[in-house]
Amino acid sequence: MRVARFISGSMLLLALSGGIEAGQPKAPPAPKPAKPVNAKPANKAANQAARQAVREAPAEELRRFLKMSPEEREKNISKLTPAQQQRMRNQLSRLDSLPPEQRERRLTELGKLEKLSPERRQAVTQQMQSVNQMQFPQRRAYLHSPEFNRNFSPDEQEIIRERFPGAAK
Repeated sequence: MRVARFISGSMLLLALSGGIEAGQPKAPPAPKPAKPVNAKPANKAANQAARQAVREAPAEELRRFLKMSPEEREKNISKLTPAQQQRMRNQLSRLDSLPPEQRERRLTELGKLEKLSPERRQAVTQQMQSVNQMQFPQRRAYLHSPEFNRNFSPDEQEIIRERFPGAAK
């Protein structure tokens, strides 16, 4: 899924930058630069995996970090930039503070959000924040309203309603 997004994003970027024009043949790919002799592929792969974990905060990566010992966690987090380290520590701290069943619900919710397009993910996240500000009766009425059903797909509705199980009944 991520590879497909990367490829489509790369193609869009090329098209927008004038790299692809209708009726023009594609230019041959530029030769790849040679790998430096002193490259450390294992360390590079570990760093890339750690950066990927923070960039999108995927549920599986968070699950992996949650299973690590505090020493392993810190070792992997230390490979990130300071801003990424702080973000990862905050996410893990919030998840660690939840009861196991609620933690699993949040990770499942995150996994479902990851499957949405960035625009829809943002819309769903903003709506959850908005619904969270509502009082219970208003929240319950909104989650069963035609407006809610019109604005969100069934999958998106499920994500939002799962965040507010009492009001969604």
